[in-house]
Amino acid sequence: MPAGASLCNDSLVTLAELMALAVREFGITIDHSARLADAGSGAGVYPVRTHGGQVAYLKVTPAGLGAGALDGARREVRFYRQLAARVPVRTPPLLGALETGAGVALLLAAAGEHVKAEAWNGPAWAALGRDLAGLHTLPVAERDWPRPDPLLDAMSELVPGVITRFWGDVLPGLSDLLASRDALRSKL
Repeated sequence: MPAGASLCNDSLVTLAELMALAVREFGITIDHSARLADAGSGAGVYPVRTHGGQVAYLKVTPAGLGAGALDGARREVRFYRQLAARVPVRTPPLLGALETGAGVALLLAAAGEHVKAEAWNGPAWAALGRDLAGLHTLPVAERDWPRPDPLLDAMSELVPGVITRFWGDVLPGLSDLLASRDALRSKL
């Protein structure tokens, strides 16, 4: 299935079924001997081979992880489709995306050989710094990329005493911050 295609089948309910659908749609074979660690969102990441023998990775986010994880996976698909080619950091090419009521699957090309941070040299760290600085200078399209913001939510739903009990001893200016939270919230 092409990267821009999507399906909708709300009857899929399990991770295994979502993976089976992705295998059929993308024409891939999963390397079950080398499952990678879960992504920070809880999504599963699996090494695969395409029908042409290319090494790739399948990232699956089942709807069972909750609306937040599913929304994040859909934003990730959107990032690869709309922004990845323009950002100043290297991203793996999107080979396919599948969005269903039961979850989201991304098929990403291998981005290169993994090198542990301990083995990086000075130029590699400097390049990462330049890439990240470039990434953070990109304009943010707030209206086009809405997402939950736990910090703003917490600032708008202040629970008396909870913040003071948690931060009071370590943050001497807490009362001033709380008093100016509306101004801080608008700046964020």
